[in-house]
Amino acid sequence: MKRHLSDNSEKGMLIKKTSDNLENKGQADKDQLGLGISRSKFALFPRFKLLTRQIEKNFIVLPFWRNGYIWAAIISIIATNIAVIIFISRFYPKLPPEVPLIYDTVNERWDSFPRAFLYLIPIVLVIFGFLNIRLLQKVYYMNKRLTLMISLLIAVIFFLELIAVNELLIISTS
Repeated sequence: MKRHLSDNSEKGMLIKKTSDNLENKGQADKDQLGLGISRSKFALFPRFKLLTRQIEKNFIVLPFWRNGYIWAAIISIIATNIAVIIFISRFYPKLPPEVPLIYDTVNERWDSFPRAFLYLIPIVLVIFGFLNIRLLQKVYYMNKRLTLMISLLIAVIFFLELIAVNELLIISTS
């Protein structure tokens, strides 16, 4: 059985309810940020969610950062250079004013530089290390095995830097 609106009063009430709903909806639209979230203490949540999605997208797009060998290379860069700076600072008062840094094979002698130049070694090698990490980012998708080898090479180079600076400081102080 179909129900018909034969009574004009029923039609009038229906129209009035519809117009009231439209007026209330217009008022609610002014308070809404979008997608039904009103201005309240939860207004920061959508922004935070968007920010975390952008950060997550960068790390998902770059599974490079999930590789443990990359982190081993980065940690070796940072740790060995901190150790080198501590060694240099500890031995600095005992060092002569001129320290042999470069061996000249033609004249078969050491070229001496002021001892403050020792602080250039970790600075230059940090720049070298992070340029290699940037190179690894570019090479990662083409050849993962090459990335592994380069990151291990970085770790070995910085371990050798630690040994070389230690030997240099021992030669200079004796």
